Amino acid sequence: MEGGDPFQVVVDGPAAVHVSVVDNNDGTYSVTYIPEVAGDYTIHVTLEDQPIKNAPYSVRVTEGIDLDNTGFTGFSFTIQTRDKNNENRNFGGDLFQVSSEGPAAIDFNSHDNSDGTYSCSFLPPQHGSYSIYAKFNGKQIQATPFKLDF
Repeated sequence: MEGGDPFQVVVDGPAAVHVSVVDNNDGTYSVTYIPEVAGDYTIHVTLEDQPIKNAPYSVRVTEGIDLDNTGFTGFSFTIQTRDKNNENRNFGGDLFQVSSEGPAAIDFNSHDNSDGTYSCSFLPPQHGSYSIYAKFNGKQIQATPFKLDF
C-alpha cells in the first residue's frame, strides 16, 4: 500500500467545516476537522467516489467550555461538633453563626443538620480576600478564621 487513492471526506452540518485530509503514503489517511458550531453533523467518506463501509457517519457536536464565562456557583463547608471527650455529637441545637471580613458582605446560608453537624453555603458577591469565622454559642471555633481568596 502506497497511498495516492482518491480518498475524500466532506462534513455537512449547521455550519461549514474545513476538512484536512493528509495522505500518509502508506495506505492510510489522517483526517482533521474542527466544527465551530454545535449541532448534528454528517461525515461522508468516499474512496473512488463510493462510500466506505458504514459511511456516512453521524456526529453530535456539543458546545465546549468557555472559561471566560465559567465560574463558581458557591462554596460550602460542614462542621462536626464534638464533646470534651473528642466524641462526635449526634444531636444539634447549638447557636451556629457564620460571619466574614472582606471587600463585601456575604450572605451565609447556615443550617443545623440536627445530627451534630452544621453546614454553611455562600458565594461572595465580589472577588477579593475574605476571612470566614464560625461560632457556636457565641464562641469562635479554633479552625477559624479561614482565608478565602476569590
